[in-house]
Amino acid sequence: EFLLTRFNLSVNYAVQGYAMGGHVRMVNQLIAQGASKNHAAKGFAIGGYVDEVTQLIAQGVNKDYPAEGFGIGGHVHEAKQLIAQGASRGNTTMGFAIGGHLQVVNQLIAEGANKNYAIEGYAISGRVHEVKELDTEILDKNDALAGYAMGGHVHEVNQLMAQREPLDCVLMGYARGGHSLQVKQLMAQVRQSISN
Repeated sequence: EFLLTRFNLSVNYAVQGYAMGGHVRMVNQLIAQGASKNHAAKGFAIGGYVDEVTQLIAQGVNKDYPAEGFGIGGHVHEAKQLIAQGASRGNTTMGFAIGGHLQVVNQLIAEGANKNYAIEGYAISGRVHEVKELDTEILDKNDALAGYAMGGHVHEVNQLMAQREPLDCVLMGYARGGHSLQVKQLMAQVRQSISN
């Protein structure tokens, strides 16, 4: 709890991390203190803890969270079961892309998943080659930019920003990823350009 308070860390990241490791008691404590059940379900799914995910789904969590988590963890059967139950094919594809499971990503795209979810997922995890393979249009670049920013990949963000000025995608990505230093720097850059 000290680290959460001292460094302004999100309790949701902590509950997701505990869940990834299968630490049910700690997860339950944090949920009792207000942590997100959705993040807990995602963490349990990444770790492959199917029973815990099933219990949280029965409590009403959004199935997109564990579907993405099963994707990150490479748990194909469980992820596809959630898609069949109504979870987002796109979020699941993003999860598999974050986890670097290229064959499954390609299969989901062939089955109709929007490739932009894969681009964003690959970008979040810094998989530049895979992003370039799928990135063919301007709109795709927005997803790549947001993903690189969310993942904290400053070099890739700067390379894409040199080509154009999509500050909204970068700002949203850095903020979603919790990269406060980059958010502050970008906001200062915007203020500077407005005053000039």
